[in-house]
Amino acid sequence: MQRLVSRRHVVMLSVTVACLIVIVSTVSNWLLLDILGYDNPAVVDLLREFILGGGVTYFLGLKVMEVNLMSRRLEHMATYDYLTGALTRAKFFGLITAQPKAGGAFLVFDMNDFKIINDSLGHAAGDEALVKVATAARQHLGPEDLLCRLGGDEFLAFFFGLDQIHVHDRARAIAMEITAQTVGQGDHSIRLSASFGLSVLNAGDSLDAAIALADADLYRAKSIHHRRQGIATRRSRQSPRLSA
Repeated sequence: MQRLVSRRHVVMLSVTVACLIVIVSTVSNWLLLDILGYDNPAVVDLLREFILGGGVTYFLGLKVMEVNLMSRRLEHMATYDYLTGALTRAKFFGLITAQPKAGGAFLVFDMNDFKIINDSLGHAAGDEALVKVATAARQHLGPEDLLCRLGGDEFLAFFFGLDQIHVHDRARAIAMEITAQTVGQGDHSIRLSASFGLSVLNAGDSLDAAIALADADLYRAKSIHHRRQGIATRRSRQSPRLSA
């Protein structure tokens, strides 16, 4: 992550504050002595310090607000995926490793035929599909459960305290929610679908091993989807000849 304030920014801020002090001091002297006609040195010094202090404090306060705002934006970028609102990989795994004694279940899933959506409908439709998939998954997350975007069209969820039977139920519910979504319009619309892999993480288990099991389960599901898609494609090509 980049530094919030560089050395060059500090130098520029120092020069700006110094110039501001000179300007405010000059203007306050001119205002108090020449315009208002105050001739009591103590009153003039007090008012000048009040004006100078207030101006510099206000200016520095604005700068502090800018730095705080930038810090919050960077923190948000480090925590959430910019497109889907899901957690980033680093935040996701950080939250899990912070609770080493908490077991649960992983559910990894990615979209089927995502490339077809991008190629036929454009990348805006692909982005829309990713948002809809993340939104569909969140409908079936508990308040403590986590969802992250691993990259591309692949997502990973973690359900605290869930066993294998119940994570299967969640996977079916999320799959149904995703297949209810479409992108595109009319005859050019495409119905969404996804493939899933799951594994259980018991307290003390290796996180990497659990992820590898979920990935292997996902690859098997993708292979089944591709075989079914290939069979459907061959049948559609043969149907005109059969009807003839």
